[in-house]
Amino acid sequence: YIPSLALAFVSLTASAQQSKPSLISPDGSILVFFDTSGSRLSYTITDANPSVPAYYALDNEIALDIPGVKQGKYSVSKQKSFTEHFDAPLYKQTSFSDSYNQVLLKSANGINVEFRAYNSGVAYRFYTTFSSPKEWTVKGETAEFNFASDHVAYLPYSTNEKNPKAMAFQATYDAAPLSATRKLNAFLPATIDCGSAKVTILETDVKDYPGMFVLP
Repeated sequence: YIPSLALAFVSLTASAQQSKPSLISPDGSILVFFDTSGSRLSYTITDANPSVPAYYALDNEIALDIPGVKQGKYSVSKQKSFTEHFDAPLYKQTSFSDSYNQVLLKSANGINVEFRAYNSGVAYRFYTTFSSPKEWTVKGETAEFNFASDHVAYLPYSTNEKNPKAMAFQATYDAAPLSATRKLNAFLPATIDCGSAKVTILETDVKDYPGMFVLP
């Protein structure tokens, strides 16, 4: 969900965020704040440099809707650092390393979230810890992408307006302010020009799950 006029009436300051749980990238450039009040979970991404108060994403709510499982309050684990090494014989270099910081947001209902902060981006994924029922269905997912200003968005819209998800995932990108985007499903990746950084929304490592569309 990308709002057409992103949070133009919301006022947030870095000082107001300091009391919230947070996660920072290994190089200290990207900071993520979490709002775990009540059963609602949301995150805000900002430039960690205090002299550049740039918000890349504001109060983005995320949730999974699994029938029979109620939303629960989240607790945030202590930040941990990881470095992974990969062999890549078919890449432009034979091996490379990947570093990130991570926190786990755990809920008593068994629907948990793993958040990672890299030097060039932020990633999250849901994971469950309940064992019963053995099979369950995700009825819906909340994934908001809110921005502080009327930034220019680069979106590849579906080429099938009647049945937006029945298409070849091939389209040219339209560039327009968020307030002027078309009310039509767009597929990923999508990019928002936030001025000091370009924020690209994408997904990876998706198994047995449909691809994501964004609706302005």
